[in-house]
Amino acid sequence: MNYGNNTGFSGLGRGQVVNFEEASAKAKSGVQEAIAVLSRVIRKHKLTYSQLRYVYREARRKAGIAAPRVKKSLIELPTVKELSDFYAVIKDPVHRLLFRTLENTGARISELCDLKIEHVDLGGNLIFIKNGKGGRDRVVPIGNQLKDQISLFINGKKNVYLFESRRHTRYSSRRVEQICAQYKRAAKIEKRFSPHTLRHIFNSRLATLGVPRELRELLSGHQKGSRVQDIYTHLSLDGFKDQLITLLDSPKWNAGAPVYSRNFETEFGGRT
Repeated sequence: MNYGNNTGFSGLGRGQVVNFEEASAKAKSGVQEAIAVLSRVIRKHKLTYSQLRYVYREARRKAGIAAPRVKKSLIELPTVKELSDFYAVIKDPVHRLLFRTLENTGARISELCDLKIEHVDLGGNLIFIKNGKGGRDRVVPIGNQLKDQISLFINGKKNVYLFESRRHTRYSSRRVEQICAQYKRAAKIEKRFSPHTLRHIFNSRLATLGVPRELRELLSGHQKGSRVQDIYTHLSLDGFKDQLITLLDSPKWNAGAPVYSRNFETEFGGRT
């Protein structure tokens, strides 16, 4: 190799490297200066987190700095066969019920892990999701098939959370992801498939089967400022709740779903 011409990376000469380092140092000092000034202003005026977010937003607007656009790739959902294969390799009935609950409620993994038995209203076919993303609560109807499976699963149990480990501790989001990855490999599913995929399936089915967008956003927790009472109101209008339960029990919704034995107690009886 010939280092005689003092060239640096990408053909930069010594002078160019020095200039680059000086420019980089100036940029860093400018950032540090901005941080120092802003820190003094925050302490002086005791700005809250919300106020600081407003300051950043207005400063970007006045400086003409736009947020970079994030390119969103299309989500490739599993086929009916792939979903069927996924459930077919799950021999643990509790794991099967866990993933069916994700698929039929659109809950996020963390929301399911935090779901307590006291927040499951079997009589009303409802699940209350507390403190979801953005600190929002919401309520989601469940079909009669899922309700019956949950009812038999929790019968006689003293769990705090709907799904607990054998040591009676709540599942972690990471553990649910690991279990899902294990079954994905066993089912030989090549495309991307995670617990969050089941949430996408839930929202996709709602759209495909004609559920209004506003109601879809309420059920999935996408609508900002929505309250549990707002969702109750929407579910009551035009009998939406009954329509959703019928939809959740329909063959179109349950394509690819696992076939349970009629004796659910036997399936769940060996797992505590």
